Amino acid sequence: MDILGHRVEQDKSENDLKDTDLKLRMTLNAFGDPIHLIDRDFKIQLINPAFTEWLEEIGIDIRAIDKDLFEVFPFLTQKNRAEYESVFTSCETLDTIEFVSVNGHDIVAEIRKIPIVHGDEVTQILTMVRDITKQRKNEMAIRESEQWFRSIFADSPVAINVFDAKGNFVSANQAMLDFAGVSDMSCLSNLNIFKDPNASDELKEKMRRGEQALFEHTFSYDLVSETEIYPTTKTGIAHIYGGVTPFWNESTGEIQGYIIQIVDETSKVEIKRELREREELFRGFFEHSPIAIELFNIDGKLVQANQAALISPPISSLRQPCSLFLYESPERTPSGIMPA
Repeated sequence: MDILGHRVEQDKSENDLKDTDLKLRMTLNAFGDPIHLIDRDFKIQLINPAFTEWLEEIGIDIRAIDKDLFEVFPFLTQKNRAEYESVFTSCETLDTIEFVSVNGHDIVAEIRKIPIVHGDEVTQILTMVRDITKQRKNEMAIRESEQWFRSIFADSPVAINVFDAKGNFVSANQAMLDFAGVSDMSCLSNLNIFKDPNASDELKEKMRRGEQALFEHTFSYDLVSETEIYPTTKTGIAHIYGGVTPFWNESTGEIQGYIIQIVDETSKVEIKRELREREELFRGFFEHSPIAIELFNIDGKLVQANQAALISPPISSLRQPCSLFLYESPERTPSGIMPA
């Protein structure tokens, strides 16, 4: 009777073990990450489908069951063996990140070694592998993009501001500090683009709608000082143009902030104004001069004459007409002749 009872108990234990093994397999098969189970002799006892797919992807023989872990993965080092032995000894989970090159594949993987305890000792280790190669490459690409942007941001001759979604100042490059007439970014800490009197209401509305926008207008430093937006050292008016680019939080679809670029064209505007004044002065002198003036191009063709020339004998009939060559480039190539 005792023998029969022992046999029944043994069969029950074996059935429980098989049931446990089946549940374990079903659980591991449900994981999307590669998983394998080794015993104390480093023999691979169990793998999931994701592990098989991963072996195929990196060009390793998929027949891994009952093989030595270090034969399946010959690139594993003594350091890796010591890590497994420490898990067997300490009964503590160990997380590591491994960088390996396998059959031309550069792999970065997060490795988690989980001790499996039977009775009072660790008899197996469940290893979960998460291939983060693509994630790391993406992170590297993002870091490179950030460095590229920082370089452009810092060295750009164009003044650049960065504001958050509420219009509060976040950052600025040196060109912006120079344009604003401040010594450092702390001077702009209270700046809010939606409260800036130099920004038009139309521009602010476009920004709130998340639209890209261009602008061109005068910028008053005196207005900045009067409203105490920031302590500028500049006075007077600047002539500027630029653009606003909103940037978005892709996960929420909400505006995350704004990048504003400003080009100071004051010097160009002043030069154009001065040229216009000189042109008007010349036109006045040309039209109202009592002296006959005719303009010829480089080929000697008459292109323009003033009123005095129209009522006087042709200049070409004069014995000693005066000539003035007009130049249009530093090389001093004549563009025309103005006899007088």
